[in-house]
Amino acid sequence: MKKQLRKGLITSLIIVLILPMALNAEQPEKGFYIAPEIGYFHADSDFDGRNLKNMGGTPLFYGLSLGYQLNKNLAFEIAYDFIKAEVDNSAIDKDGKLHSSGACMDGQNYRFNGLFSLDFTRSIAPYLTAGIGGLDFDPQYGVDKKLAVNGGLGLKIALTEQLSLRCGVQSYYTYNDKDTDYTIGIGLAYIFAKPEKKKVDSDGDGVSDVDDKCPNTPTGIIVDMNGCPLDDDRDGVPNYLDKCPNTPAGVAVDKNGCPSDDDKDEVPNYLDKCPNTPAGIPVDKYGCPLDDDNDGVPNYLDKCPGTPLNTKVDINGCPEIEESKTGAAEQSPVVIEEKPPALLVLFDLNKSGIKKEYMANIEAFAKYLQKYPEVKATIEGHADSTGADAYNKKLSKKRADAVVKIFVNKFGIESSRLTVIAYGESNPIADNKTKEGRKTNRRAVSANIVH
Repeated sequence: MKKQLRKGLITSLIIVLILPMALNAEQPEKGFYIAPEIGYFHADSDFDGRNLKNMGGTPLFYGLSLGYQLNKNLAFEIAYDFIKAEVDNSAIDKDGKLHSSGACMDGQNYRFNGLFSLDFTRSIAPYLTAGIGGLDFDPQYGVDKKLAVNGGLGLKIALTEQLSLRCGVQSYYTYNDKDTDYTIGIGLAYIFAKPEKKKVDSDGDGVSDVDDKCPNTPTGIIVDMNGCPLDDDRDGVPNYLDKCPNTPAGVAVDKNGCPSDDDKDEVPNYLDKCPNTPAGIPVDKYGCPLDDDNDGVPNYLDKCPGTPLNTKVDINGCPEIEESKTGAAEQSPVVIEEKPPALLVLFDLNKSGIKKEYMANIEAFAKYLQKYPEVKATIEGHADSTGADAYNKKLSKKRADAVVKIFVNKFGIESSRLTVIAYGESNPIADNKTKEGRKTNRRAVSANIVH
């Protein structure tokens, strides 16, 4: 019998060692299962002093477990084992009758156990078990029910997705006689569930290939539930490529997510009131070519810049010839092709005095006025935002008057040809929040050159 036991144990050991190298089946995380088992039962008990120190013959047990696997780490089961053995030596039963060696002595082992593993779903899953139950042997030998706690360890080897091989060692401690028995068993376990198929996510965006409507998304890009990169402004260009986020809904964009600008004037089509502006032409915020004299003819086409306001002009921006009351055509104003030099004078804070560095600029403009006596000019005065608005208005007038005074007193320009406008701080051309911006805004300039 011992040789048979060794042979069985060696066979089991070979199975345990070889199968893991050939198997790669994963099993479900949860489900009911059934597990038949066969094995060896060793009794280390004197059975209440009845001179039955061991059982001989072939002490086998045949077991069946029913359980439920809660998750990949924990399972609970109820188990029943039928123990078939023989008395190893002569014994007297509870009625005083002598029984010789070899008499049958059957038993039962029933228990409720918990099983713990790091991962039951793996193809090879070591586990621990512990629980409580009872051992019940043939009462004719005076051995009745015994309360027993048990603990052990085992190995579960997946054969298929639902079928696995189980082998293990279990120890039983009986409170009645303070003895320890143990079993060595091997069996099969079948779980009534199938493992969930792992969903492949090739681009690693957290959305499986089956559900991914945007495969091959670059690594690290945030995606929506469909696996597509986020596009907050819904312009068709994902956030990670969009150089113009928050584009208004419905606006056509280029490949960078920026509103289309067909005429390249830096005013997008959806804001451009003058599409198809020629390349390189300065435009206003509406995308229309500048028209400084507001005569309806843009600067780049205007052959008569500086036309007085409300003057009727032709397609070239020049005043139209009007007929006199006699029917004769009146002579049109003289057209001066030469453009006036720009006049720009900057002032110190809270000052209206003109610094020497600007005298050359004033002189150049004065010579233009001397050359063309029919020209009239407006001199604008400006201030930064330092100080009260009313004060700045007066200060800007002083600055414009200071320039006019030089034109009149030094260069002999008639004061009737010069008009002064004081804007105060109302017309800045730079940011008043910065020192350089305020310096630029403290200025006097020429405007509205009238021929």
